[in-house]
Amino acid sequence: MSTPSVSVVIPVYKAEKYIDRCLESLARQTLDGVEYIFVNDASPDNSIDKVHSFFKATPLKNSTYRVVDNPGNRGVGFARQNGLDHAQGKYVIHVDPDDWTEPGYLKKMYEQAEAAHADIVFCDIFIEYSDRTVESTQCPGTTDAREIIDSLCHGRILGSCWNKLVRRDYIKDCNAVFIPGINVCEDVTFFLQLLRNNPRIAEMGQPLYHYDRFTNSNSIQRHLLPDHLDQDNRLIETVGAILSDSRFRSSADAFRSSALFHIFEISPYSGAEFRRRYRHLWPAVAGNTKFSLPKKAILWLACHGLYRPARAIYRTLKKA
Repeated sequence: MSTPSVSVVIPVYKAEKYIDRCLESLARQTLDGVEYIFVNDASPDNSIDKVHSFFKATPLKNSTYRVVDNPGNRGVGFARQNGLDHAQGKYVIHVDPDDWTEPGYLKKMYEQAEAAHADIVFCDIFIEYSDRTVESTQCPGTTDAREIIDSLCHGRILGSCWNKLVRRDYIKDCNAVFIPGINVCEDVTFFLQLLRNNPRIAEMGQPLYHYDRFTNSNSIQRHLLPDHLDQDNRLIETVGAILSDSRFRSSADAFRSSALFHIFEISPYSGAEFRRRYRHLWPAVAGNTKFSLPKKAILWLACHGLYRPARAIYRTLKKA
């Protein structure tokens, strides 16, 4: 096959219970010349065997698939980067194995990218819950990268990789990478690197991707990693470094203050240690327009040395 139209990177770890659904949706894609790259993150189950068995029984028309192995279990950030390093397509997108796609997912985004000469194309998504499906608008509604960064940092849109098709040469031009050691919001840090360089933006204002919020019991969204706290700290520092330009200060503060509140919820810090590490972020918390007055008051206590009373108040309010 000549240069693939799109490279699709699929990180795989303990996915055997649900990967068939993902594979079936990829096989139904209507775009020719797609390269599917499955990155085996040392998955201990039969996930990769299922990939091989599926494509042996269901040949891809004018497209290819291959499996790339991580050197041991390195996490989703490393897996995404490994897949990106092996990609040959004009454009790149990521699909998670617990999710699935509409048949026109790749073709519609590819054609929009070509027509608009875009560096990044967004699409809307379906969010799948155990009892319902919800359409979610994830197109930013603007081509202004600074406004998109602000929407992402304030949580108005997701930073996920799977609803954003990216021109591979643009990734190279930006020197954008998945930051080593970050497996929490690794996609956010990647797209912030792309967005700060003023890409040409296009949108597909229709849902083309199904984001499953209930099936995968191994999801990082449901479990704390052994080094989750360290990863959150690296995330706060990394976002601050990526958005160090004064143009992005309010956006960076919004993201870091939200990440700080997550640390507040999970961490075993003493009052003195929390104050030492995070008091410098209090101005960002104070300026976060998404935070309620009680939430700001709780974090004020924590940032000023009264961490345990703050957590006790928070837990009481949460139960109310």
